[in-house]
Amino acid sequence: MLSLLDIQDRLLPFLAGRVSLDDFEDWLVQNTWDIHRHGSGPAQELAYAIELRLAEYSSGHLSYEELHRELCGLVETRSFFILPGAAV
Repeated sequence: MLSLLDIQDRLLPFLAGRVSLDDFEDWLVQNTWDIHRHGSGPAQELAYAIELRLAEYSSGHLSYEELHRELCGLVETRSFFILPGAAV
């Protein structure tokens, strides 16, 4: 099952400039196509939010800089504390 942390672990290197947008998008598509069946609720929300921003970027509604800023905002708004034994 794909977790929120799995997606964040792939998103953060892209935001830091260590992974290309194409590589990140390829990973996202391959690993979230069935997230509605095998992902946690928070992972689904993050994946759908990322996919929306990517669609807005690819259709020209967001510039690359706006895409980057929007994706940074998704990570910032999903900061949380993990309690021992808590499912993510």
